Amino acid sequence: MLNVDFTFLFVLLNFLILFFIVRKFFFGRIGEIIDKRAEIAQAEMRAATESREQGDAYLKRREDELAAARAESAQYAEDARRHARLDSEEIIESAKFDASAILATAREQAARERAELDRRFNEEAVGLVIMAASKVIEENMDNIRNRELVEEFLRNRGAA
Repeated sequence: MLNVDFTFLFVLLNFLILFFIVRKFFFGRIGEIIDKRAEIAQAEMRAATESREQGDAYLKRREDELAAARAESAQYAEDARRHARLDSEEIIESAKFDASAILATAREQAARERAELDRRFNEEAVGLVIMAASKVIEENMDNIRNRELVEEFLRNRGAA
């Protein structure tokens, strides 16, 4: 059979007593500490997951806002281009209208000046004819001489 000596039994008994004492006083506390640490770790993991999800949601919102801002700025740019084009067309139309009004005014003024020149010419021609006729009557010469006199008078008057 087995030879068990007393020392071995004493060590075994000490071990069992020590095991029960440690189990009674320390394992419960150590288990509580481990459980608390596990809960803390799980809470931190949940908080980190929530923070990451909030960060992702925040990033998504910011990306959506950025896309909306880009679309809005593109719309503003397009509106500005359209308004500029309409304004330039309006300015061109206004310039055409002004130019046609200026041209019409210039034509009217030229027509008035021409009419005035025609009137002056007619007055002067009438005056010349009267002067020539009076010279002819004064001289009372023959037809050839009368014709020469009128032509000479008109040449002299045309040169002056």
